[in-house]
Amino acid sequence: MIKQTKRYQMQLPKPFALAIIVGLATLDAPAGAQDTTGGVDQAFVTQFVHANDHEIEQAQAELTDAADPGIILFANTMIKDHAAANGQVAAAARSLGLTYPQSHIMTGRQGATSPGRSASPMSPKAYMELQVQEHQSVIGLLQGEADNGSSAQLKTIAAQTLPVAKAHLAMAQQFLTSGTVSPEVLPSPGS
Repeated sequence: MIKQTKRYQMQLPKPFALAIIVGLATLDAPAGAQDTTGGVDQAFVTQFVHANDHEIEQAQAELTDAADPGIILFANTMIKDHAAANGQVAAAARSLGLTYPQSHIMTGRQGATSPGRSASPMSPKAYMELQVQEHQSVIGLLQGEADNGSSAQLKTIAAQTLPVAKAHLAMAQQFLTSGTVSPEVLPSPGS
């Protein structure tokens, strides 16, 4: 994922950003890892874990400085929902014999998306702009797995997680237009 800070914002064209994500996704996969359900499912698992870890890491950073109740609500929602999604995908990956990249959040390693640096708090507007971009990307990732995955189990998880990701996107967009976030009842990943 692309990091943005208060002082510097970098935007890449979506095809280039996707190439970076795919390249990063291969960093944790051991050489010769067996993918019993096809490359698309292994790529989904790896990319999804890294995306969830990044969301959790950035939300934790936001909570260190957040005073805005909308940002606090949103960041806590990101931590809860993305941790739950990682748990579901971990269980599915194990049952399918896929390589599950060790979540850097759980092991205390630095983020896979920002080697050598951890996430830093952003302005509320910059954080929510980043969330809009990242949730649009993850919605594409989930839709791709739901439509093209080889594993029925992962396709189901992706399809069930889509409404959650869309609700996160709507919350971020709401903040950008109104400056507030409603405490909506969101579906939990996998419900």
